[in-house]
Amino acid sequence: MYWKFKHLTKQFLERDEVIHVALATILAGEHLLLLGVPGTAKSALARSLTCSIQNANYFEWLLTKFTTPEEIFGAISLSQLQQDKYTRITTNKLPEAHIVFLDEIFKSSRAILNSFLTIINERVYHNNGTKLNVPLISLIGASNEIPATEDLGALYDRFMCKFWINYVSDANFRNLLTLPTITNSPVISLQEIQHAQLETSAVKISSSTLDGIEDLRYSLAQESIYVSDRKWKQSLKLVKAKAWLDQRQTTEIEDIEILKHVVWSNPNQITKVAKIIATTTNPLAAMLLDLEDTALEVYQNAIKSSTPEAGAEANQKLKQVQKELTEIAQQNPQSTNKIKQLQLKVSNMNKKVIKEILGLEI
Repeated sequence: MYWKFKHLTKQFLERDEVIHVALATILAGEHLLLLGVPGTAKSALARSLTCSIQNANYFEWLLTKFTTPEEIFGAISLSQLQQDKYTRITTNKLPEAHIVFLDEIFKSSRAILNSFLTIINERVYHNNGTKLNVPLISLIGASNEIPATEDLGALYDRFMCKFWINYVSDANFRNLLTLPTITNSPVISLQEIQHAQLETSAVKISSSTLDGIEDLRYSLAQESIYVSDRKWKQSLKLVKAKAWLDQRQTTEIEDIEILKHVVWSNPNQITKVAKIIATTTNPLAAMLLDLEDTALEVYQNAIKSSTPEAGAEANQKLKQVQKELTEIAQQNPQSTNKIKQLQLKVSNMNKKVIKEILGLEI
């Protein structure tokens, strides 16, 4: 299934992981919140993903404080109103959608946002006292910020996955400038999605996966990061989806890596959570994260200081990181792609240090 969306990785640079996570979220029947500063293509990416599903009822809206219930749930039926019934016409509105994208989701009024809760969590909409089962598969929300008030916490928590999107790296910036504009068309049918969901639910959870989740829960608690029992239970659907996308019928401990987009609630926890999960599932990934953090700290300190001495010191330290990465690549030939990506990133940092601080041409 992932290969059907592979074209999006060329259209949206450095967005492979979020595309993978979005597909897993859809297969799990859960919801995804895209976060990040303005201008990181959150809306464009979400729109391209959701519009790629053929035969699905799709609903999209940009929320503002002026958004009315009629815009989201449908206008009041005048004929029903004459019979003293306050019934909405839900045709082509959110209650009849399979896939939903809500941009700037936290900008709307609290009344509208609270009305999303039963739809998102229970797949139910109450129309004039009549309980309607909605066909919602997945809702993707986008926001430039996390909600600042506690009363929006319930809606924020309804998103199983939260993905923080950053600007494209320096290494890909030139490629970004020359990207052609692509018109997307459907690549998969609603029926294929529904069939994939059935296969995903049949994936077996291995003992090693459960052991890993238990270890992860303990490690997170040691860092005062707590996840509700409900979310742990629901997260197993995502772990299954990750295994299914990797063409396996039984999960492996590595599949819980996807939970790094589940268990944080504040963006300042993202790096810490990623390290804890990497240590639990993949010691090599944890080692690479440490080296990346080291290189980034060295680079940022050098740029901030901008003295020749700081540049020379950073040059030596970044070369040492590159040397360690080369040694790790030799010892782990099965993971050369991830290592090469980090090598390129560190190399670009060092090139900027040499050129901008030391004033040397490479």
